[in-house]
Amino acid sequence: MKKSLTIAICFAIFVLTACQSTTQAPKPTSTPTITPTSTIMPIVFLKGTLKFSGARQDPFSTKIAIHDINNFETTWSVQSDKNGEYSFADIEPGKYNLWILMADNKKEMISGCTNVMAPGITWKTVITLSETARLTMETPFSLLQAINADNLADVTSIEFQSPEIELTSGNIVELNVELKCEE
Repeated sequence: MKKSLTIAICFAIFVLTACQSTTQAPKPTSTPTITPTSTIMPIVFLKGTLKFSGARQDPFSTKIAIHDINNFETTWSVQSDKNGEYSFADIEPGKYNLWILMADNKKEMISGCTNVMAPGITWKTVITLSETARLTMETPFSLLQAINADNLADVTSIEFQSPEIELTSGNIVELNVELKCEE
């Protein structure tokens, strides 16, 4: 009896195995694998407000640019709105300077001011004479001094340049700038 039970069990296992092997296995589904083609660079957001203090205490609109510290080329440029607010989005992390345009293709003072001073002693005054020639004043130089400079008849623009700003990935950086307006 033991032998016939063993044979019956073996026969049952054989039948089950045979039945399973004759049924079709499920077909694998195709799931596409996305391979990144480039590394995604984390971005930085820079924003702020421009305003005057002193004789004229209000925001103002002008062109603002960010320059990579390794060159004078404009990396990003925006126009501040009537409230003096500006913002740059999607900036790659790095070291930059913020440039604020004070005079463009003209030698005139900001309305309501007899002179405008840079925000602080670490800011520079950049006088652009042509696309290839710039004069950078390492010490604070007022807009009036730049406009009245004797040998600068062909001034293209006068800008105030911030000290180095390091922008790191994933950050929102706020840089409010206050320029002193003298009567």
